[in-house]
Amino acid sequence: MDENNPNPTPEPIEPMAEPVAESITMPTTDAPKKGKGLKIGLIAGAAALLAGGVGFGAYAYVHTTPENVMLGTFSNLMNAKNIIAKGKVYVSIGENSLLKSIEVSIDEKASRTGDQSAGMTATFTAVVEINDEEKEFSVSTSEVAMKDGVLYFKIDGVAKIIDELIDIALESANAELQANCIGSNYTNCGSLKVTRKDLPEETKNLLNIAEDLIGEIDDNWWKVSIDELVDTYGKDYLSSKERTELKDAYACLVNQLHAETNKSKDYIELFKKYQFASITKTTEGKAADAGTQYLLSLDSDKMGDFLVDSTKIIDKTALTDCLKKSSVLQNMTKNFEVTEISDENRTEFKKSLSENIEKMPKIYLAIDDWKHELIAVSTNYSNGEDSSETTASVTMRFSYPTSIEATDTSKARSITELQKTVEKAIESVAPMFMPVYPNHDDYDF
Repeated sequence: MDENNPNPTPEPIEPMAEPVAESITMPTTDAPKKGKGLKIGLIAGAAALLAGGVGFGAYAYVHTTPENVMLGTFSNLMNAKNIIAKGKVYVSIGENSLLKSIEVSIDEKASRTGDQSAGMTATFTAVVEINDEEKEFSVSTSEVAMKDGVLYFKIDGVAKIIDELIDIALESANAELQANCIGSNYTNCGSLKVTRKDLPEETKNLLNIAEDLIGEIDDNWWKVSIDELVDTYGKDYLSSKERTELKDAYACLVNQLHAETNKSKDYIELFKKYQFASITKTTEGKAADAGTQYLLSLDSDKMGDFLVDSTKIIDKTALTDCLKKSSVLQNMTKNFEVTEISDENRTEFKKSLSENIEKMPKIYLAIDDWKHELIAVSTNYSNGEDSSETTASVTMRFSYPTSIEATDTSKARSITELQKTVEKAIESVAPMFMPVYPNHDDYDF
């Protein structure tokens, strides 16, 4: 301070720095202790997880109840775009029958993405007893398919069966020859043998013709077209106009029936109303190694109502209109008239169903409970316990691929071509059975 100046000028004061804001939590009597908030968060999360688990568990329980599994399985079967069914049907006739058994192996591929069937393969195997020995014969329909109202089929194995039958006939002839030879005390019986070369010329000619004919049929695609059949076989009985009408009516029916197959939602709703099929878990039968095993039960009353009411889903008016396109089919329209089934007829129908269901063998199903997909079906039948007992078993497995390759039928030959081949064979065989009359010009009377 300047002592000579009574009012000295004060020195400038430097501004104070801005205070730094800090988050200060004032202690209160309700403040949680350290770690208590973390515990509350964990408890809340666990509660939410538990609630979600209970919800999922409840959903899983409802989803997999037998009622929902059956309904879901029926719905999935009706809505499936592609189904492959593989299985066997086996029938044992009994000890006292020449035909011992029949087995049919089936491989069916069906697609609902269009009316282009993927086809079905079936192999038929029969065991027959001939000369106290069991012989096995097999023939297969390599494929059967329906496309746009045209039936296609291919057969394989007929030529092999013809050869086997000839060998059996020769074997039987040789057995008889040896027996007669030994009975006559001939010393060189072992050298005696009948072969195909020893057959009469007429028989060999017949066999050659048969083999040529079978060679035409075996392992070739054949097609049966209604249009071609009408034009080929109907020309002697129907006018040109009638044939055209008949072909138009058939084409209309094919299109309408294809439209009927797209009504799966209607049938599913009807099944919900009359759930005539029920399932119970079982361990007594096993349809497959996968899925849950169930025993199927059918309610005749509900099934009768379902079947009767399902006829109402069909567009009978459209089918009738198709039939009306052909004067030849006019009389069939009355079969499609919309008539209400009386209560009395419905009751009789249910009674008949009940009687048939009671006679049915037990049917076992294997189902994926979560996907509601039918995995397999199996059943067994027996009509007795003695030597004449007939037994049967059916086992089918199902899969549902995303796509199925359509059957190639581009090389199929017409059934009328097959007919011509058969007629030609018959013409060549006929002279062998014609009686030979003497030429009267060679004689003087």
